[in-house]
Amino acid sequence: MINYSDQDVSVQDIDWTKTLLGTERGGTDMLEPDEAMLITVDLPAGADVGAYDTFTLQIIPTKGAAITLKRTMPGSVLAMNDLH
Repeated sequence: MINYSDQDVSVQDIDWTKTLLGTERGGTDMLEPDEAMLITVDLPAGADVGAYDTFTLQIIPTKGAAITLKRTMPGSVLAMNDLH
């Protein structure tokens, strides 16, 4: 599950997809130390992040600890931005 929040909106369980980058080394849906996964999230309705706005994604796996990512949008916002 992934939750989204910014200064105006807070939405739980937003839509997202995953893409394995490379070759599957172990069991499916288990990230191995030498694997990488691309996670793409769809911003929820009402999320209007612009230049220099901050937002938070909370990634909650079925097992293990949650990961919280807080990011600031760049000064130039495109239809798709890569935010490492």
